[in-house]
Amino acid sequence: MGCKLPGVSGVGYWGGNPRSRILADGTAQKVIALNFDKIQAMGIPYALWESVRSMEGSYTTCSCYKDTSKQSDLNCLSCYGQTLIPGYMRFGYNYAWMPSIDPGWVFTNLGLDTTHTPNRIQINAGQTTGTAVSAQIPVDTTSILGNFQVKVDAYARDTTPGANTIVVEFSSTAHLATPVWQSISVLPTLASLPFPYLQFRVTLTRNAVATKSPLFEIVRVRWQVVPDITPVGLGGLSEGVVRVLSTWDDEMTNRTNRGDNTDANGQVFWTLPLNVFDATRTNIKDQKVVDDCFVEQRGYGPEQGVRFALTNFNYSNNFGIFTRQQFNMRRIQGDGSGQLTGEYYYRVF
Repeated sequence: MGCKLPGVSGVGYWGGNPRSRILADGTAQKVIALNFDKIQAMGIPYALWESVRSMEGSYTTCSCYKDTSKQSDLNCLSCYGQTLIPGYMRFGYNYAWMPSIDPGWVFTNLGLDTTHTPNRIQINAGQTTGTAVSAQIPVDTTSILGNFQVKVDAYARDTTPGANTIVVEFSSTAHLATPVWQSISVLPTLASLPFPYLQFRVTLTRNAVATKSPLFEIVRVRWQVVPDITPVGLGGLSEGVVRVLSTWDDEMTNRTNRGDNTDANGQVFWTLPLNVFDATRTNIKDQKVVDDCFVEQRGYGPEQGVRFALTNFNYSNNFGIFTRQQFNMRRIQGDGSGQLTGEYYYRVF
């Protein structure tokens, strides 16, 4: 049978309805399967962080957000400049967090400093110590893989020995008449909780009422729920990662008064839809890597621990099914020390 396009005859072979043949043959599924084999066998492992601005859910607007300029503070450790707390979440992990501005805190001799942004918890005037106890946060650890990971952002403004003390504790038994409080440093040694919730207690102390108060900003906890698609015994990692392969360099030649030069946008990388790594991502929007994402090479290689911003996104949907996505990587400036030098990405937990 010839081509059915008007004005074109004698060429091509349709064999009935080509769309039905492609669907019946599972061509798109074969492409995904082939890409999966490539990614699983040769993909480089990267940790992926996604901005909560592109994620579904209800998030609190950070106190650093300015209505006048419609901007947030890039150096803010509550939202990392993303306006919404907690700013970024790592792919393959579930999170629990308690920022200083959460209304669930119960204060004793502590209060919220609303003079500076982001607002932080401090000791009240005339007091040398106090506590803040958070509300209970539901935590589902039925699918946890490994132990908890914890990050506390708090500051001793007077670094003289003994001048400022900050103690952060957690409990999963706060429903008892006498809750069992443990140092937050114990949490990373655990892979389960006695009850499905977390509660935090912050104790701030200074050696005199004239000493500057220490400040508490936010505590974050995360736990892995998505395994590496490459088995651990075959080079896989015991952490949540996506696997990525490189394709080609994206370069352009520019002519300047100093002669021709090459403007490199970075190497192009590709990976699969994110639902291949995390089957719970059934919404097509949640399967895409989008703006404000960044990655960190993990596992092995000379660039382990180096972070990259992602740009220039492209998505393959030729079969009517999302089969592949590609992007450029730009090396992020910084040394990973978490200091204010370099770009803010390295300060993200």
